[in-house]
Amino acid sequence: MLFLLNKQPNINEYDKILYNAECKVKTIVENFIKNNKLKKENSLIRIKLGKTCGNFFRRMIPKISKNITATSECTKCGICLTNCPNGNITFEDGKAVFHSKCMLCLRCIYVCPVNAIRYKGKKIKQVQKDRIKGVIK
Repeated sequence: MLFLLNKQPNINEYDKILYNAECKVKTIVENFIKNNKLKKENSLIRIKLGKTCGNFFRRMIPKISKNITATSECTKCGICLTNCPNGNITFEDGKAVFHSKCMLCLRCIYVCPVNAIRYKGKKIKQVQKDRIKGVIK
């Protein structure tokens, strides 16, 4: 989300996010193994707010994803295409084209070996590139 706010994240922020996620996953797994109740009760207001925000973002993501483009530096290696979880990227007329099914995971940016994918024409620092080497297909 920092990316969309035009804030440059740093490695410490990513480390903190990953550490917190790991702790949450560990707790969930432990509760699951112990057969504890995992679902938390949500208030009606929270549910309505979540649905409203979700609907808003579902409408906005196709508009935001139009800002993702590939430059002429693209070598057409296809790594972005094979790693897109939604199959949002195709090659047309010899260049990568990004469609409206983008979920803004930004994996395409981080897996590009030449960093040829831009958001709003800006080059994004590939701070997660080393972390996702095992994910690249």
